[in-house]
Amino acid sequence: MEPDFVLFLKRKNSGEMEQYQLFIEPKGEHLIKTDQWKEDFLKEIEKKYKIRIETGLFKENTKYRLIGLPFYNENRKSSFIEIFRRRLVLTR
Repeated sequence: MEPDFVLFLKRKNSGEMEQYQLFIEPKGEHLIKTDQWKEDFLKEIEKKYKIRIETGLFKENTKYRLIGLPFYNENRKSSFIEIFRRRLVLTR
């Protein structure tokens, strides 16, 4: 699985280091049904794949989150933006 975009975010001025890695996959309407397995994977990424913060790995971080988002396309834009905002608020 190779998402088209991986967005790395870092929260400033929070008192501790927080980093987020979001997987984003734009998808043409004609491919959504064919690639449903990929969207399912992206939606489940946080639940199934946890990153273990160990000594030396991301040593400056106290939080590191993986976030998978549903497919993005123009027909789903408003829904995608709402889910994107909700996922970031839930990670605080």
